[in-house]
Amino acid sequence: MLQQDSVQKEHRRFAAPPAPKMSLAQSNDPIEGARLVRAFLRINDPKVRSAILHMVEHLASAAAEC
Repeated sequence: MLQQDSVQKEHRRFAAPPAPKMSLAQSNDPIEGARLVRAFLRINDPKVRSAILHMVEHLASAAAEC
């Protein structure tokens, strides 16, 4: 039973909630940026960190195309 639970957990994918809408003033706030970096550094799960990095890279490339 425990082995089956661990196999099921391995197949789950991390699904990030939709990003909250931020105003331009909020996105340029260095204090908010520092808070987000500190929160990211506290994440211990490498899969979650990788998913966040992938999402940020995707957003950056989409913004560059506009």
